[in-house]
Amino acid sequence: MALKVIKADGSVEDFKPEKIMRTLLRSGVSEATARKIVEKIRGTLHDGITTQEILKRVKFLLRKEQIQAAMRYDLKGAIMRLGPTGYPFENFVARVLGEYGYRTKLRAIVEGRYLRHEIDIIAERMEGRKVRCMVECKFHNQPGGVVDAKDVLYTYARFLDLNEGSTLGKGLHFDEVWLVLTLAFPLRR
Repeated sequence: MALKVIKADGSVEDFKPEKIMRTLLRSGVSEATARKIVEKIRGTLHDGITTQEILKRVKFLLRKEQIQAAMRYDLKGAIMRLGPTGYPFENFVARVLGEYGYRTKLRAIVEGRYLRHEIDIIAERMEGRKVRCMVECKFHNQPGGVVDAKDVLYTYARFLDLNEGSTLGKGLHFDEVWLVLTLAFPLRR
């Protein structure tokens, strides 16, 4: 009988050591180190253990093996600790975009055709022609936070209103709209 683990959302599934192996390899450890950690973890598990407890144990062992890989391994956790408000997440996203050559402006008020909108990030880049992106950030670090179709539709409606306003000379024109979310919780369909 397979060992059962309890996921963060409360669902139960079989323990899959290959998931730990895959994430360890993505964090940059050697295959030998990843196998060593997986074997140590496997020997400490019990039926009904939570994935959070497994993560805690993996991080502990990884810190002892390779501290840099341990920092990369918990990038999702680091992003979740940016809260409780969304402002640090917006700042983080703007900095990442800056590293990719975008000029960014945070929390700008822009006039649309019907409404004034606060845009989380305006990102601009020159690649042959200027591209201006409206970036909406959704930060959730608590259980139950979801992003669903209404958030996507609302963001797109704002994009349309802003571009209609720009044709009337009221505000900025945007070439693209992006929705950037934390991945603590799945996108609800």
